[in-house]
Amino acid sequence: MSIVASKERNKDAIEEYKVRWQIETMFGCLKSRGFNFQETHLTIPEKISKLMMLLGLGLSLAMLMGEIQVEVLQNIKMKLKKNKRYAKSLFRIGLDALQNALFNRHQLKKEKQLQQFIELVSCA
Repeated sequence: MSIVASKERNKDAIEEYKVRWQIETMFGCLKSRGFNFQETHLTIPEKISKLMMLLGLGLSLAMLMGEIQVEVLQNIKMKLKKNKRYAKSLFRIGLDALQNALFNRHQLKKEKQLQQFIELVSCA
């Protein structure tokens, strides 16, 4: 359940809030839930811009990998907590899977997952 308040009678307030919530969630992923963007302490606009471009790509790849893990490979079941929220987001599932595939290459299963991901992303 969501409670949305608006000063004006706005029929689109709920839709606008959904968009805003997606943006807030994205910034959460870029900051405290994964990439820790705020810890870079960058101040040069050109460097911030380049980093944001890379983070956007990383966020997209993590979300895609999360969807692949849950929907295509069915490696992970999305579990609901008591508050009806998922225990892990698609972003977190995908980021964890990417990190495992990239940094634990000695595991054959992970290499296969990475290869499947690369093939899917490259449309091969």
